[in-house]
Amino acid sequence: MRVWREYRGLTQQELAQVPGVGKSYISQLEAGRKSGSLRFMRTLAEALEGDMEDLIPPE
Repeated sequence: MRVWREYRGLTQQELAQVPGVGKSYISQLEAGRKSGSLRFMRTLAEALEGDMEDLIPPE
């Protein structure tokens, strides 16, 4: 997720504003400490103009 966010030139704060969450939540998602719902990940993928599969880390 961080790669896509940085590629699009967004800060964590700017990306967090799209779904209306805190910057810390985006940080935790990027670090793999949290996982978002499918709906939430779809919203982030749309904001980043990418595929949802690109945001989900491999197991």
